[in-house]
Amino acid sequence: LYLDFGVWRGQSMQSWLELNANPASRFFGFDSFSGLPHSWRSRPAGHFDVSGQMPQFNDSRATIVPGWFNETLPKTFADLELGEDATLLVHIDADLYSSALYCLGFLAERTRRFHVMFDEFGAGEGRALRDVCEAWGAQFHPLLGVKRTSYSTVPTRTFGEFIGRPIQPAENGPPQNDPRGTAGLPTGTAPVRSK
Repeated sequence: LYLDFGVWRGQSMQSWLELNANPASRFFGFDSFSGLPHSWRSRPAGHFDVSGQMPQFNDSRATIVPGWFNETLPKTFADLELGEDATLLVHIDADLYSSALYCLGFLAERTRRFHVMFDEFGAGEGRALRDVCEAWGAQFHPLLGVKRTSYSTVPTRTFGEFIGRPIQPAENGPPQNDPRGTAGLPTGTAPVRSK
């Protein structure tokens, strides 16, 4: 299962569709397609808006899920009915700290391990990973990193394995006194609209 957070024009998802010929594989691309909800770095709110032109894939394994992550991921993930140990490859190209935090926190609460690629690791995505690992007692094992610019001090594109602790829900609901909170985020962190 491949989950792409921040599809934009679909280049990354198309590459993975071409690399993986397994007919049983499924690919889900999440994006608002209306651009950034607020300014980020030198990009204004609305940057990455595709004016309603969502990418099209000539592959029945691909599904586009338009909307904000916090509004679309819960239902889509529940419909998948995945076990805790499902094989999962995640692409985080959400740019914003809040977006990456939400996606990683959501997955950390529901899956024990997954492989993840970050497109902007040196920015908010890396900070979100650190915060999720700390809040969930998880670990990230980097396997590959690539610097895209000469001025970057850390790899901007990073790939590795996220390993969380086994999830032990209480008999009648979520774990009691769980520091993760109920929204897949560290306690006190509110989900925000994200790319």
